[in-house]
Amino acid sequence: MSITKSNKRKMIMFLVFSAFFFYAAMYSGVDVLAAGKTTAEAGANNVVTGLNTLYSAFGGIVSSIGSMIALWGFFEIGMAFQSNEGTMLSGSIKRVAGGLLVVFAPTFVTLIGATAQTTQ
Repeated sequence: MSITKSNKRKMIMFLVFSAFFFYAAMYSGVDVLAAGKTTAEAGANNVVTGLNTLYSAFGGIVSSIGSMIALWGFFEIGMAFQSNEGTMLSGSIKRVAGGLLVVFAPTFVTLIGATAQTTQ
């Protein structure tokens, strides 16, 4: 029985996927059977921890976009002072205020308590 090129490719893909799933199962650090907790509570805490990590990453992205908008507004304020144009000045001040609001948006969400909570 000879191994064809197609079968060899399938075997390699199977081994790669098997190694990935073995790594994910053994070294992911997920402790589903935590001491003193039921499996459901431990699983729920793991999901909430993952969501909080995702929220932190998303909050960082939103804050960086807001800082770019605010810097763009500061640049336009300088351009408006050079050109003595009132409409451009008011628009740039609004852009700075909006950018600063976006920078602090993740903090506002945390202050109003809209983040996921772990079970006790």
